[in-house]
Amino acid sequence: MRDKRWGAAYLVAIALGLREGELLGLKWREVDLEKRTLTVSQTVERVRREEGEGSSLQFCETKTASSRRTLYLSPWLVAFLRLIGSVRT
Repeated sequence: MRDKRWGAAYLVAIALGLREGELLGLKWREVDLEKRTLTVSQTVERVRREEGEGSSLQFCETKTASSRRTLYLSPWLVAFLRLIGSVRT
């Protein structure tokens, strides 16, 4: 999965049970590999433009307070994220 563009995202989503919008809303600053945590604080949503001009994606707050949460990362997931974090550009 390291060589696949979306490999890390798929692995994190599967391991933590994240929704699509939560996954797309993640930023590296929300991952703390020392504490082994990942914080979900925003989502990406498709928002319709006015007057039927299509839609766009935008960052939004989570819909409920309980959706904003900190998840604990397993040791193997931390090791994987360290590996891909060292090769990202």
